[in-house]
Amino acid sequence: MESNTMRVALVQINSRHDKEANIRRAEELIDQAAATGARLVALPEYVNFLGPREMHDEIAETIPGPITERFSAKAREHGIYLLGGSIHERTGTPGKFYNTSVLYGPDGEMLAKYRKIHLFDIDLTGNVSANESA
Repeated sequence: MESNTMRVALVQINSRHDKEANIRRAEELIDQAAATGARLVALPEYVNFLGPREMHDEIAETIPGPITERFSAKAREHGIYLLGGSIHERTGTPGKFYNTSVLYGPDGEMLAKYRKIHLFDIDLTGNVSANESA
């Protein structure tokens, strides 16, 4: 009897302001997940960077770009589906960025791209604040 199951790995990373270190760690965890037999590996939101807004222009990329090319290569290397979490994607407007997820197939081809449309805004009496819509 043929099984219709797929092993899925959900990767958690404590991303910080060092973009290259975040991506290297993601690649290590993709390798580990694939080694355990995962056929779908999902990375977290903002896998590339979680830091000061003032650095967004410096770290944002186009798609395709360096990070998405690396994720594509990892999907192809392991023959897996890879959901590239989300990264800061450049827009045509200075100071504005998309929160974008990309899905790759086992051949490394981009199957889908999604730009977050339900943005998170909160301000709790000055203690906690997030303004994605800005």
